[in-house]
Amino acid sequence: MKIVTIACAFVLLAFAACGKNNTETAKIPETDTLPAPFPDELPPTATDKPLVNIEWDHGSTRKLSHDVYFADYGRMYRLPNQDLLLTYGCGPDASNTRVNIVLRRSSDNGVTWSSPEILLDGMNSSYYRGFANAELLVMQNGWLMLTFGGKAKVDDNVHNDVQIAISKDNGYTWGAPVYISKGRYWEPYLIQLPDGEIELFWSSEAKWFPSSDVQQEILMSRSKDNGLSWSTPITVAYATGMRDGMPTPLILKDNKGMVFTIESIRDSKSPYVLWSSMEARWNYQNYGTMDNKRRWLAITENKFGAAPHIVQLGTGETLLAFQENDGRVVDDWRRATMLVYRGNSVARNFERISDPWPDLPTTDGAYYSSLFVKDQHQVVMVTTKYLPDNRSEIWWKEGRLVDNYPRTSWVIKDSSSGEPVNDRVTAKLLDADVNTFWIARYSTNPTKYPDHFVTIDMGQRLAVDGFTAVQKSGDRKIQTMQILASDDATAWTDLGTFTLANKLNEQVMALPQTSTFRYFKIVPKTGHDSQQQPGLAEISAFKYR
Repeated sequence: MKIVTIACAFVLLAFAACGKNNTETAKIPETDTLPAPFPDELPPTATDKPLVNIEWDHGSTRKLSHDVYFADYGRMYRLPNQDLLLTYGCGPDASNTRVNIVLRRSSDNGVTWSSPEILLDGMNSSYYRGFANAELLVMQNGWLMLTFGGKAKVDDNVHNDVQIAISKDNGYTWGAPVYISKGRYWEPYLIQLPDGEIELFWSSEAKWFPSSDVQQEILMSRSKDNGLSWSTPITVAYATGMRDGMPTPLILKDNKGMVFTIESIRDSKSPYVLWSSMEARWNYQNYGTMDNKRRWLAITENKFGAAPHIVQLGTGETLLAFQENDGRVVDDWRRATMLVYRGNSVARNFERISDPWPDLPTTDGAYYSSLFVKDQHQVVMVTTKYLPDNRSEIWWKEGRLVDNYPRTSWVIKDSSSGEPVNDRVTAKLLDADVNTFWIARYSTNPTKYPDHFVTIDMGQRLAVDGFTAVQKSGDRKIQTMQILASDDATAWTDLGTFTLANKLNEQVMALPQTSTFRYFKIVPKTGHDSQQQPGLAEISAFKYR
């Protein structure tokens, strides 16, 4: 392992190793007063219906962290020179977990990685007990700005802090770290607005510490001179009695404003999304709330999603990932798993898509993860993987983006049966509503396995790379299903028999090669329970991007 060369008068490691804190203090702009608050305004609406999903390449899974007892909070970035830069925290043993911040670099798009470079070393400091939650901004001028939390050995508002450091050469050397603010802070994140303003968000419990009711809010400070000076922090999210945390800000495309996602500890549901217009820049008279429509729950399911991370694709769709137990009976929050949702261009209408870690045993976990848009065809899940012996590692998994075909002109051509009671008919397979579903007839003259089928007419011949399906809620979920294709609904070609998980996400069934046809027939073969009449909420066909 090597140590990154640091430019300027300070070495990032030096302020920790020398036994004192040599970090510089950010300058406060001479004019640090906000304009009059903006009146409440409504976020934009969008009618776009996201159709994207991800075919996860389970063969691409590999460990990225070096051989160390503990590693977490992996984040990946594309640099101006097209290198990939990975940041993560690490520690040597169970008593010293999140103490160091490490960089690794790839010059071949993630195939191979450089030796780990310790950028911040908390092991040898008399002032700090460690550094954590590193996030990086690739600035418009080509510089890199790294932000992180400094965890002092004197654990209070006077000694803990949030800091930044800047590199002007793609991360090979770094300037001296700079304090932005002191307090019980964590989880900082940076964005840069089109006019160059940089906004730094972080979680803060400083206002309530110490007390018997330590709540948490989201603070934000801004810099208009590439990090030379920073404004006094302001509160941009707070819910009474809660612990809002882990903000991930995102500038929405096409001037639709900006959002950040948060977890909200003590709430029964999470994550939330908060919105601001580009003009207001979070300067409102009131915080975003459910009532004023500038704060909303990201998902409709009864889930508590923690550590959310949001990105936007070049085509406008948003992808949201977070950790959740998802029905797993586990004894440690780190044994959660990761779920991924697709949303529209204004970070709404999120729907669950394919799972990156579908077969994760309950002895393991996937948490503190991030999404990286590798290119227009692929995304990467960078996951903290929790192991049975209580160690943690950083893992990589690639996913290929797929697009479901629009189904507005699709119709049901034929079927074995549908249940008339409560309208459980075959048309529900194409209605874009996962809360309605088809069930084979059971009330009278029931049909039974294996004599079920539904034939779909796509209206024209389409080049298909695979199918997606959403199971119905409750019982009657399909376990195995054959799919056949035809150009005339008479002569059929077997495309294979696919296995569906007993879950409610939109599952991906990829074909070994592209097939072109007009009609396809689904033939449920077996179910996940003893019911003889299968059910299914949605079926579609997709093409690769």
